[in-house]
Amino acid sequence: HYGLAIVSTFAGQLDQAIRAAQKAIEVVPTFALGHYVLGMAKLFNSEPLPAIKALEYGVKLSPYDPHMFVWFNMLAVAQLLAGEPARARDSSLRALDIRPGWPRTFEILACCHAALGDLDEARKWSRQFLLLGVGTGDILAPLRHRNPHFADQLKRWLALAERGSLPAPGVDAVVVGVIVGEVGVGEAGLGQPRGLGKDLRGDADLADIVHARRQHNVFDEVRRELHLL
Repeated sequence: HYGLAIVSTFAGQLDQAIRAAQKAIEVVPTFALGHYVLGMAKLFNSEPLPAIKALEYGVKLSPYDPHMFVWFNMLAVAQLLAGEPARARDSSLRALDIRPGWPRTFEILACCHAALGDLDEARKWSRQFLLLGVGTGDILAPLRHRNPHFADQLKRWLALAERGSLPAPGVDAVVVGVIVGEVGVGEAGLGQPRGLGKDLRGDADLADIVHARRQHNVFDEVRRELHLL
C-alpha cells in the first residue's frame, strides 16, 4: 500500500495516493512512512491542516527516519500554506540541522523569513538557494503544478527576499531571472535594462550566482517563459 501511495503521489493521482496511504495506516497504525506519505499527498492536494497532522504524527512515530530532513521541509511547506510562517521556519531549521546542505531547505527558509518580514535572513537563504539549488530535483513540483497560486506566492517571497519589495502583479514569471540580473528588466518589458556590469560590480557573491545559474541554462529558461526564444 505504501509503494502505491508514494508512486501515486508523484504521479499526481492524489485521491489514489490518499486511499493507499490510509490503507497502509489501517493495516499498521504505527507505520510512520504511511503517515508521512499521507501528509505529502494531502499537502500536494492543497489540504495543509490534514497534512500537518499526518506529518507531525509521523515525526512522533519515527523521529530518526533517515529522510527526516524531507519530512520536516514538507511540514514547513504545509505550515506556510496554512499561514503559519513562524512554525514553518522552525520546522525548516530542524531540517537544516539534519541535512545542512540540501538546497530546497534554503528555498523554504528564504520564503519563511520573507513571509515573516525578516528580509536580511530571507536574502541570506535566497542567495544560498540561487547559488546551490539550480539543477537539484524539485520535490515540490506536484504541489506547484496543482496549486499555481501557492507556486506564485513562493516566487513572490523569493523576489521579496532579493529585492526587498514585491514585484508588480503579473510579472512572477520573470522574478527569478530579473532579481539575479540574468534577464534585464528592459528585455522583460518592465522598463530600462538593469545592466549586469553595474549591478554586479563589487558583489562577487551575486556574480557567482549568475555564473552558476547560467551553467544550467537558466538564462534560456527564463527567456522561454517570456516568449523571447
